[in-house]
Amino acid sequence: MTPNYSKILTDLNGIGFSDAQGNPLTLGAAVILAASVNLPGDDALGPLDKFRVGEMGMCAFRGLPMSDAQIAVAKDRIGKAYNNPMMVFMAFEALDGIDVGVAVAQDIQAGAPIIPLVPAPPAGPAVTPTAAPVEVTVEPTPANV
Repeated sequence: MTPNYSKILTDLNGIGFSDAQGNPLTLGAAVILAASVNLPGDDALGPLDKFRVGEMGMCAFRGLPMSDAQIAVAKDRIGKAYNNPMMVFMAFEALDGIDVGVAVAQDIQAGAPIIPLVPAPPAGPAVTPTAAPVEVTVEPTPANV
């Protein structure tokens, strides 16, 4: 399968993640970076495993299809290279060929309940204080000392 390497990775609000230079982070850039950085445990990789990581990065660089094994390596590396769980989720979905935005739109059309990402304001009229603040004093008793 050939992932859409040019897909810009976004959060659930459609706001794109950025690379270190502030450019939109594409799936291809995430895969290439994950193949290009030294991650914990890389010193224990054998020559063939290092080759497989490089090969996975070259697939993204050249826009070539990835095998299931290469996609698994990409997921493992992206999961270790990036700390943002939502970015990792979106990258995994893109590697699997799932467009989360389309999936959400299909859910909405199918009548799935939508959970707002931002809590709605409380229903009813706004409450405003109408009286001056009340001063409260507490006398010490054996129960609250």
